[in-house]
Amino acid sequence: MSNKRRGIFYESSSGSSPVEEWLNSTSLRVRTKLIKMMIQVEEYWGHTHLPFVKPVREDLFEITTQVDGKWPRVLFFCYDQDSIVYLHGFFKKMNKTPKNEIAVALDRKIDFYSRQEEKI
Repeated sequence: MSNKRRGIFYESSSGSSPVEEWLNSTSLRVRTKLIKMMIQVEEYWGHTHLPFVKPVREDLFEITTQVDGKWPRVLFFCYDQDSIVYLHGFFKKMNKTPKNEIAVALDRKIDFYSRQEEKI
């Protein structure tokens, strides 16, 4: 029995996947590093400390790294017992995570949950 969580990219109601699109717009080095970190989150979440993940608020988390002098970030949350939903990717320009970036992730989280309820 595997404890690995399933990674899900948030999709808008129109079917676009903002995190995937953002990752594809970044350099190969940024994309490769973030994808490796996302795989580690899926594999080890809840079993070990992941030094590159920090809580942003309540149940919203941030993958943090530095690549070539840039600070790419991916915001995510845990869904049910077996999934991680990647909500928003951006480049951080200051120490604190900007409120507008958190707001984007929270709006997508609300949208994700509302559409999950529609499926029931």
